[in-house]
Amino acid sequence: MRKLSLDATDIRILSAVQKYGQLSKTKLAELVKLSPKPCWARLNRLKAAG
Repeated sequence: MRKLSLDATDIRILSAVQKYGQLSKTKLAELVKLSPKPCWARLNRLKAAG
């Protein structure tokens, strides 16, 4: 298994999901100060990594 390196944005995404649970793409992106498409791509990458 390949180790995933997390940057500050990844950590903000994970923190928001842990704190608020399921969020819409738009709301999650607002919380982490990222546009929706890249935010969702990062979340999918994090989910795939486990």
